[in-house]
Amino acid sequence: MIVNLETLNFNVECKEEDIGNKKPVVFLHGFTGCVEDWYFLKGKIVNSFTPIFIDLIGHGKTSSPNNIEEYSEHAQVEQLKNILNYLNITKVVMVGYSMGGRLAVSFTAKYPDLVEGLILESTSFGIETKIEREVRIKQDTELADRINNLSLKDFFDYWYNIPLFNSLSKLPKNKLIDLKTKRVEINNKSGLQNSLLGFGTGKMNYHLYKFIELKKRILLISGKLDNKFSEINKLTNEKLKNSELVVIKNCGHNVHY
Repeated sequence: MIVNLETLNFNVECKEEDIGNKKPVVFLHGFTGCVEDWYFLKGKIVNSFTPIFIDLIGHGKTSSPNNIEEYSEHAQVEQLKNILNYLNITKVVMVGYSMGGRLAVSFTAKYPDLVEGLILESTSFGIETKIEREVRIKQDTELADRINNLSLKDFFDYWYNIPLFNSLSKLPKNKLIDLKTKRVEINNKSGLQNSLLGFGTGKMNYHLYKFIELKKRILLISGKLDNKFSEINKLTNEKLKNSELVVIKNCGHNVHY
């Protein structure tokens, strides 16, 4: 379905007849992703739960406005809240991968009573120090410029060749080609650039201390081949009271893929 929120349209996939009868689980994809990233779960989720897949702003079939403010942490949290209101949902489990995981964290920090628990894959609770945030903002600005100057095909050739995605080189060549082709088809330059500029990790508030107080049930997932986020998850798990850490062998950043 398309959920209209004033000037923005959001692509949301769910079984409306299940809402109210089953526990909703909201799935939030990562940067450059879309609802189809979660299709492998269809038919595999316990019957007492019902999945809700959302294309985040700037991605998939959802609007990609030029106004960067629409991509900010505050704006995306409110967009998610309005989608849940539209569906008459008052309590959810949230699943987020990478950028989607950061949005799940931000949403829970703002509306903790609406979230029963979280599954966070290869994500973080923000960057703690101002200096590190400024460095990340500079990096994301440079990446946005790269998107502007390259074709989407060339950008994804570059993107899936950065160290974060080294493990993808272990995939059959045709599978990686299919992934890049799909990313070119579902994305546009404006949406990707503004996602980086509006909700890059450096633009996000640091929320870990709040979660220490909230004591939410959290499952932290990372791939063993992803050293960066495995270390982030390890340190996060040590600080949280109600979290569980799972590291998946032979996987990198994009564990579910």
